Amino acid sequence: MLLGDEALYCTIEFQLVPEDAKNPTETWKKIEELNQNPRNYRHDRLRHGVCVQTTCPNISTNIREGLENCYSRKYYRFGMTGKITEMHCQKNEIPPLDVHDIIILFLFFAYALLLTVASLFYGSGKTAVQHRTTSSVETVLSCFSIQNNWRRLTTMKDEPGTEELKCIQGLRFWNMFLVLFSHALLCMLSGPVINTRTVENMMNRASTYLVTGLAPIVTQTFFLISSWILTYHVLMRYGEGNNLKISHLLKIVLNRYIRLTPALAVMLAIHTTVPKYISKGPYWYHIIGRESENCRMNGWSNLLYINNYWNPSRMCMSHTWYLAADTQLFILGLCILAMMNKYPAKKAKILGFFLIVGISIPGILCFVNGYDILQSYPEHLYMLFLNLEDWHVVFSSGYSNIGALVLGISVGYLFYINKDENMFNTKIRQGMMSMIPLALCFLSAFVMFYMKSPNYSYSKLNASLWWSGTKNGLCLAAAIFIFGMTKKLGGFLLWMCCWRPVRYLSRLTYSTFLVHTFLLRVETAFQRSPTYINDYAFIMLTLEIVTVACIFGFILCITCEMPVSALQKLSFSTELMENRSAKKIMDVKEGRQIFNKNK
Repeated sequence: MLLGDEALYCTIEFQLVPEDAKNPTETWKKIEELNQNPRNYRHDRLRHGVCVQTTCPNISTNIREGLENCYSRKYYRFGMTGKITEMHCQKNEIPPLDVHDIIILFLFFAYALLLTVASLFYGSGKTAVQHRTTSSVETVLSCFSIQNNWRRLTTMKDEPGTEELKCIQGLRFWNMFLVLFSHALLCMLSGPVINTRTVENMMNRASTYLVTGLAPIVTQTFFLISSWILTYHVLMRYGEGNNLKISHLLKIVLNRYIRLTPALAVMLAIHTTVPKYISKGPYWYHIIGRESENCRMNGWSNLLYINNYWNPSRMCMSHTWYLAADTQLFILGLCILAMMNKYPAKKAKILGFFLIVGISIPGILCFVNGYDILQSYPEHLYMLFLNLEDWHVVFSSGYSNIGALVLGISVGYLFYINKDENMFNTKIRQGMMSMIPLALCFLSAFVMFYMKSPNYSYSKLNASLWWSGTKNGLCLAAAIFIFGMTKKLGGFLLWMCCWRPVRYLSRLTYSTFLVHTFLLRVETAFQRSPTYINDYAFIMLTLEIVTVACIFGFILCITCEMPVSALQKLSFSTELMENRSAKKIMDVKEGRQIFNKNK
């Protein structure tokens, strides 16, 4: 690194092979033995960062051949040779601005100017709706005032009919904490590791099964909450009669798109521009450079929420597969609600049909394609699962999570029709609401621990049952537990979810979700030496990333997410006032007609 501009910083993947395949050495036999266990790293596949003192172009045949010969000589005494299968080199220099960068930079400064003007001249403390007495321009500008958005962010006001749902706000934050917890481990293991044996031993620990098993629990809970809230709000606004029209569905989808996309577009712009201008290191390209290339190539699919299907192995911002899947399920959920609205007598049959389909799809796909259960092996973690076909087909796809969607709609409907009833007024009912989710969790955890242990042997049937049963079993347990919390059951856990500071932080969950992986990647990519993995380092990284992600999430929220939300509320209030005015005019006309008839 001291060579500065005189050096190329290269990462190589060197594939070892025996010098004499018929008479391999003991060292090669040991490597082959270790490779038989997928819980180990591929010890015949060396991934090194190399500093080369040269000023040759980034892709140089001479450098590749020279490094290949150097490594072959190094391992010749162990009876092995090899070749470089992947190589990427970069110089320690800042590239020039291109057209894309200039456009993003212009938009950034223009938006910063808008925020500054709005904050200086329209931060009066009035909301956008209160600004109606002024000009329309001032009303819109007030939505971008940082002072106004700060007041909106820190004002806790429960809307009518949502008091019982406030526990869900806190649950969103704790779910986000678990997401950051598991992603911190993923990022640590996606970079260079010096104590690989420790990581391999970690794969056999129950705590590792628990951490890596958090993914299906957390994601299913997010899908469950999303469809629950959607169902409740649709029923509260349109009721159970045949009142839900196609225009209403399109308006709901458009409203969601406008709410989510601006903040996502900001992070997409950051991913496509910022990385190449930050200090580079040997593993910069593997950790974040490739991600930036993916975003330039496939970022448009993120804005259409189809990135979990379009070229998934080169997915931009891989964690946003959840947004794509959730949006797809959101649209399907609206269609299901429209069917329930049109055929109220067939609600149970509609939900039952889609529930069976949703539970069956993951198992059928797994059985037909011969997929195994989702194992968190070191090689899989190193590539962040993007090279696994089964991860894309039965985990990150929208259709493989329909079960959680239907459970959310079902529980949301039950909550709506029983929102004013005290359903658990006896000790027996309260005990059942506590024991059923615990029993389901213990059963799912037992199955998960067994199938992730070294004693597990693959079979199509077992893997299919795992994909269909474990995900949906945990989702059902979460649904029952959350339903109990909305009815004031849950004790300490209910208090944790309803605690006021947690409810404030829950407002940052979307923005925090968007920014956290970029921060994790930058943290990992700055490394100049392999990481030493241990529990302490993992815990400290988790606490660090939770803190930093919340700070940057707050910045994104107050500068982008909140202004968009204010504009949406302004638009909704305008529409509401127009509807009320139209209704008054109709009432006046009807009154005149009645008066004339009586006259």
